[in-house]
Amino acid sequence: MRLQNLLVIFVIIALPVIIILSVFVNYQIDTARLKSTYSSKLIDATYDTVAAFQLNINNNKYSTVSDSLMEDIQASTNIFAKTLASNLGVIGSKQSQVMTYIPAILFTLYDGYYIYTPVAKEDQTYEVFEHELKPYVYYTKTYAGGTNKILTINYSLDNYVAVYYYDNGHSYQSRAGYLEVPSDTNQEGTRYKGYTIEDADAQAYYKEAYDFTKWFNDIVKDFGNSDVYENLYIDEDNSPLQGEASAFNDEKVNVIETSITNNLMQAMKVYGKYAGKDFQLPELNGEDWDTILNNICVVSFMQGLPVGTTLFSDYAIIPSTDNSKYVNDNTLYFIGSNDPNTYHRIGCEELKGDITGYNRADFKLKQLEEDGTITYTYNNASQACYYCMVRASEASLPETYNNETEKRNREKAYYTALAREKHKLIKISDYINNSDKITK
Repeated sequence: MRLQNLLVIFVIIALPVIIILSVFVNYQIDTARLKSTYSSKLIDATYDTVAAFQLNINNNKYSTVSDSLMEDIQASTNIFAKTLASNLGVIGSKQSQVMTYIPAILFTLYDGYYIYTPVAKEDQTYEVFEHELKPYVYYTKTYAGGTNKILTINYSLDNYVAVYYYDNGHSYQSRAGYLEVPSDTNQEGTRYKGYTIEDADAQAYYKEAYDFTKWFNDIVKDFGNSDVYENLYIDEDNSPLQGEASAFNDEKVNVIETSITNNLMQAMKVYGKYAGKDFQLPELNGEDWDTILNNICVVSFMQGLPVGTTLFSDYAIIPSTDNSKYVNDNTLYFIGSNDPNTYHRIGCEELKGDITGYNRADFKLKQLEEDGTITYTYNNASQACYYCMVRASEASLPETYNNETEKRNREKAYYTALAREKHKLIKISDYINNSDKITK
């Protein structure tokens, strides 16, 4: 009788609980699987956005003009909306509903960023939201010191800065250029870190960087013994070069991170307040910031999408490594005289002989249009080396070398190529160097 009672209790109480728990676990598994699917679709849409952005600016000779650049970015956001909606199985007029879960898309560029976010619009009957590009934000900080001394610096991803200096009403100076440790080069730009520089564009880069850094340091000296001087004065112990551990780079990173974080939080907060949703900027980890600080990127945020009993929230960061706006280790390829038909990264062991560096864009297929006829061509038809293309760590100079000859050959080629390609880039802020306000 006792066993029968236990069986009755099991059937009435325990069995339903087990069934409910089983259903619940399966439901949670399905929810987790669906979240993973949504994350993948968000990454795909962001990747397509980057691809469209690269295609637009690389084939638009007016992309250095801010209005034209905005149009290129706007066009790439349309690709994001279409790709995401298509991946989620949404078509037609319902595509706009998908975008209501996108509180922001961040486009980080060379010296600033755009935020694509919903903005309130007054309709005839009710308030609606449409995504728009907010005004461009430079990586900027203003420093004050002494008696009405005001220094404003627009930073960039590397060692290029635009400087505006006001000194107590006595003078106003503004210049833009690259910062280099003065002792690394000479005034003529023909020597750098002990290597003879022979390329004309590279020489011009180092000469102009030498002059500009001397001027920059003189400005910083005006702030005396202060945090401005300690953080910004360029010397052997405070290198401005990207990736170097220095007070200057710590300051630059802090400026960029603070600006992006504050403006993203504000954009999401404003949209969430009027849309009645709780949008929050997720905490980006160190690897995320490393990607943003070393590349032109697109960062997309998706939040509040109902998934089972919870809400889906995630973000995707996709760097752009094939654009004409920025030069770093990942955008330089090198050819050795032993195999002129193959290009390598500077750290590849297969790179041998006399080495010459080029911009990555030189090896990409170009689309040319003349009199309505479209043709495709390569500036350099060499093929990629398989071994180094799959190992990103070889993008930087090696830490050790087989011999001194190899060391000098690679480092000279690297310093020459990097300086040449930086000098050829067109910067929007270069205009201040032609201003009548400049005092040198």
